Amino acid sequence: MSCVQEAIDNSPAPAHMTVDGAFGPQTYSGVKAFQQWWNQSGYTPHLSVDGVVGPQTGDQMLGYVGAGCYLYVPSTD
Repeated sequence: MSCVQEAIDNSPAPAHMTVDGAFGPQTYSGVKAFQQWWNQSGYTPHLSVDGVVGPQTGDQMLGYVGAGCYLYVPSTD
């Protein structure tokens, strides 16, 4: 979970995370903020704003973390 938190914290999304490795309310809100930011920025694909890190959201988050996170963030690859 720390990779998801790092991605949110490193992205331009309006959310800042405490990287603690736990998926709690702060991470859930951060994922939703990332998804909303992504959609409002006009990027594709359009992400569901549901707070879930599935393959589509994970694909977009991978651009904001180091290569060590590729094994831990869901993606379509």
